[in-house]
Amino acid sequence: MIRIFRNNQPLNLILLLIMVFILRGSIFLGNSPANGIWLSAPLSNNLDEWLNSKLSNPQIFYNIFSLVLLLIEAIYLNYILIKHNFFFKNSYLPALFYVLVNSLYPAMLGHSSQLLAAFFLIVVLDKLFSLYDNENAVTKIIDAGVFTGIAALFSFDALMFLPFVVYSVASIRPFKLREVVLSACGLFIPLYVLAVIYFLKGDVETVKNGFFIVNTATNINAIQFSYENITPLIIALPLSVIAFFMYQNDIGRNNVKTRKIQNVVLVMLFFSVGSAFFSKPSFVYSLPYISIPLGIILSYYFLLERKKGDAIKEIIFGALAILIIVLQIIK
Repeated sequence: MIRIFRNNQPLNLILLLIMVFILRGSIFLGNSPANGIWLSAPLSNNLDEWLNSKLSNPQIFYNIFSLVLLLIEAIYLNYILIKHNFFFKNSYLPALFYVLVNSLYPAMLGHSSQLLAAFFLIVVLDKLFSLYDNENAVTKIIDAGVFTGIAALFSFDALMFLPFVVYSVASIRPFKLREVVLSACGLFIPLYVLAVIYFLKGDVETVKNGFFIVNTATNINAIQFSYENITPLIIALPLSVIAFFMYQNDIGRNNVKTRKIQNVVLVMLFFSVGSAFFSKPSFVYSLPYISIPLGIILSYYFLLERKKGDAIKEIIFGALAILIIVLQIIK
């Protein structure tokens, strides 16, 4: 399977769709987790209420939508990496591992506000990658902040990524205080617009209580482990550590732009792991965020071709896929 996805062939899109159904198809077999892990974020709440009022059976829609959205995100992330010449070779491995990491925990197979927010964070990554040596960077800087704000309106724990955006702008481009301030200001544009809309509708209480961060998951949680949570980590964590160090060691071999954007992915990994402390009721709900940088880093490790190591990589990938399916059956 790894060898097939190492190629950048259109046929892999069909194989990716099949993998999505294999890894997450159990939601159509009565094994669907609770949908709508909302964190009092306005757009998530409004979308949830609207769908429940319009659809007689919203569960089916949620199941289909979650699969389609995940597939779109995986393909879009893969496209971004190809567009910016992120790796030494184009492949569909980033899309494959984005799907794989997103499917590690049965609780995250259904639709969630975090999965919606992750789409906009992928857009943010695209904007950040486009900043290097760009004469019209101001627009993209503001866009990065705006899309971070939109992500936060779907899931407030996405606010964790504002410092990440500010850091990335300062690291990719020569430091200019104006650009750093603009990246932070962009975040507040969608927040301000939505607050004005609520105010004009006379919904002042929503603005005061539900809109801002007061009643959201902003308290630091103690990460709690159970056998369901810790089992995927037995394989995924050591593999991630190995992939991380290999990825980090090889950054210096690339040109300046590639080094900068690859470093951005490392920083995003730290912030996405940090978001686990703000995700309620469990750290597993930060998985859509972690899947973005970790999927990229894992794909780099599996993209490296070594005659002796390829068979082991196939076994590791197969073991992870089987573990995901087994956990769904047990669940």
